[in-house]
Amino acid sequence: MSDCKVSDFLEMEIPERIESWKTGVTLGLLQRGGGTTYTDSHGLSWLIKWRHLNDKIEIGVIGNFTENCLIKLSAGFSFGEDKRDDLSITYDEVQAGQLGCKQTHSMNNVILLAGAPIACVNIQVLLNIAHIKKLKSKDFDESNASCSDFVVEAKGEKFYISKKYLTGHCPVLHEQFIKENITTEWRTDKLDPSLFQEFLEVLYLVPDAIMDYNVIYLLRLAKLWKARTVTRQCELFLMKHKNLNLLKLKFQLANEFDLFDLENWCVSQVSKDSAYCMVQRDYGFSERAIAALRDKLDVSSRTRTSTCKRK
Repeated sequence: MSDCKVSDFLEMEIPERIESWKTGVTLGLLQRGGGTTYTDSHGLSWLIKWRHLNDKIEIGVIGNFTENCLIKLSAGFSFGEDKRDDLSITYDEVQAGQLGCKQTHSMNNVILLAGAPIACVNIQVLLNIAHIKKLKSKDFDESNASCSDFVVEAKGEKFYISKKYLTGHCPVLHEQFIKENITTEWRTDKLDPSLFQEFLEVLYLVPDAIMDYNVIYLLRLAKLWKARTVTRQCELFLMKHKNLNLLKLKFQLANEFDLFDLENWCVSQVSKDSAYCMVQRDYGFSERAIAALRDKLDVSSRTRTSTCKRK
């Protein structure tokens, strides 16, 4: 794993967990409906769905909401050269178990006949995962004070933990605390308290603390602090689910975070046909992964004409 300096953390802002997608879809006026599926960088699958009914177009987002979150939906319409007003809704809080948000756009003065102009729709979805109200699996608040000797205060929220346990698993923090003579309390405005809560849960081996939406952020923080225990738990999580649609993403994560076991696991999941397609394109895989994929190809698959389609 590549080296991380203490200064890297001091200068680094943990990014807000905001995902956005923008797509252009062409909707025939007589078409009843359609949809486009996306998979974001956390592995969450979304369905942007629209339907045309009478003089209205309804657009919505359907996702697997296992936690509460905030989402925003916006879209712009045009009919031929006639550009219509954009529509948008403010951030709506979506509760766990709900399908998502939707907005209806009324089409006025449009001839609903065969051969009429088509509607071009540009859709954008914003998901603010930073507002997810995740149920804490383990408390590190003041109720844990009697079992701790160290306090981390992240943006005003306090965590009562064992300093030896934290620094023993995070060499970068160990070096920083020695350099800055931090003994009993560390205050920082650089760290998202929700992410630190999840990091601690993984560090303390709390079951099911890693999820699709937080695994990449946990990997980034673990790499920053050289927390190999957290990195390993994330790697094991990524190898548990055999979702072939996410193989390219997992190959890329294996390369970015030096997850060799995950990379080998990904190679084992790839068929010869898929391997041929993957080596033809630059998906950001490591050279080691490309070499392993080439080894899966026989002579005929290496020389034949590619029939794989770009996704």
